[in-house]
Amino acid sequence: MNITIKVLLASIAMAALFPLTGCNEECGGAALGGTWEKDFDQSIGYAILQSADGGFLYVNYGSFGTGTSLSKIDSAGEDVWSTALSGLSTVVEDVDGGLFAAGSRDYVAQVSRLDSGGGILWSRTFEESGELAYPAPKLVATSDGNVVVTMYSDPEQNGNGSIHVVKFDRDGTTIWTRVLDFTDDDYLEGVVPTEDGGVTLLMRGFDYAKQGDSSKRTPAGNRTMRLLRLAGDGAEEWNFVLPDDTLTGGSLAATNDGGSAILGYRRLVRFDTRGEILWDKAYEPTVADASGLLRAVPGGGFAVGSSTYVEGPFFTQRCGNVVLTRLDENGDITGEREYDTGAIEYLLNFAPTSDGGNIIVGQKRLGFGGFGKMYLLKVDGEQP
Repeated sequence: MNITIKVLLASIAMAALFPLTGCNEECGGAALGGTWEKDFDQSIGYAILQSADGGFLYVNYGSFGTGTSLSKIDSAGEDVWSTALSGLSTVVEDVDGGLFAAGSRDYVAQVSRLDSGGGILWSRTFEESGELAYPAPKLVATSDGNVVVTMYSDPEQNGNGSIHVVKFDRDGTTIWTRVLDFTDDDYLEGVVPTEDGGVTLLMRGFDYAKQGDSSKRTPAGNRTMRLLRLAGDGAEEWNFVLPDDTLTGGSLAATNDGGSAILGYRRLVRFDTRGEILWDKAYEPTVADASGLLRAVPGGGFAVGSSTYVEGPFFTQRCGNVVLTRLDENGDITGEREYDTGAIEYLLNFAPTSDGGNIIVGQKRLGFGGFGKMYLLKVDGEQP
């Protein structure tokens, strides 16, 4: 018998002995504590946002190439409206309850303005960025009622990318544009608004090692993490490279006092409004693991979202749950909770809600080699 067939049959036999239909005792699996769960046959995107009226907005990636759309559900998870928008990746709500949505269409960034009912008021592209590559544009609503979009630009597609930052008003008129180009190739890890109408940005840069002529490069060169702040008028307030031993990457969040915090690998660093480090905390799993997402909590403190992982037979994943950890403003853990929907699960995104709970975007995989299914889970206001 062919060795490949033998291995396949053995894998199937092991799967029968260790069914991967849900989590076992090794993986925890605490009670959900959720108020509702909404499953999707099609894939939904990573973006999730609670609107001012208590409902939720999310980006929906349709299955089988049906495109993307922006959808809204009410506080109970019932559908309200859905609007098709090509290449959509992110959405924000402004101070008047209107919406801005951004994505990439034909490799060029596009931003659309929508009313509170999902009607498209206008759309504009940002050709000045040139052709775009991964990652997708990021969008933030600023405190002065305008919007900032950040775009990765690599027109020659040769790994010499830069970040374009464009601030525009609610009519789509550009207020200012900045190009951030510090290394051979610059990427944006995160952007958050500041209290004066500006933004704080976390960037990752590569200075490639050269081999002979400049077209022959390897990723073995210097790698830097940079934190900088642009004022409401686009002027650079401060800009510095993080020490090598501070962070290797991260999820950026704005703090309630106007500063910022970065979540790295099992590490959280908090900065003041001048970019000075206030404190640096290290954690054990599952806080701030490799897939950790950091969010500031209304009223103070932080929430960290991550996923557990337990390896099963033949390097398959036996199970995994979504974990939310609550931290106070000093970075001390005040609570942790594990959510198990009865399947192998991955956290895609989450957002704290106005009632003290969270809205989770996840993926669950049922059975040995089963297909993934996306879901939304609204969890109650108990810690975390």
